[in-house]
Amino acid sequence: MEIPYCPNEKCKYHQEEKPENWFWKKGFDYLKREGKTQRYQCCYCGRTFNLNYFSIDYYVKRSGIDYQDLLEMSSSSSGIRNMARKLKCSPKVIINRQGRLARQIMAVMARELKDLKLIENLCADGLESFVLSQYFPNNINLLVGHRSQFIYD
Repeated sequence: MEIPYCPNEKCKYHQEEKPENWFWKKGFDYLKREGKTQRYQCCYCGRTFNLNYFSIDYYVKRSGIDYQDLLEMSSSSSGIRNMARKLKCSPKVIINRQGRLARQIMAVMARELKDLKLIENLCADGLESFVLSQYFPNNINLLVGHRSQFIYD
């Protein structure tokens, strides 16, 4: 796996174009889940990190949940307990992984929409749901493309 950027947000190698050797190897870590893992250090700011930092499963004790299966089950309106039974884990793990997956999807959409030029009309709509009770309404607002039906916001 290629190291995409320095994890330090204040480092110039976080977003700028990086030279070929902007980091060097700096020893090893021992992680319970993955065993011996190479550590790296940024030459500019000195921040150390390993490749696990760039993974969707960062800080997760148990990996092995297939995110493609989770996405397919979520989009087909499968329940959390049903997904937990099929993936042989607890409902808390499913909720955690759905949150991780949702944040990754939102980040990809934000990156792609940044340079998008609108060529179609937009339609705004919404709904109000009372999942807990009438005192805790959940407002869901959508901005959708007229022809493409792509969800912009």
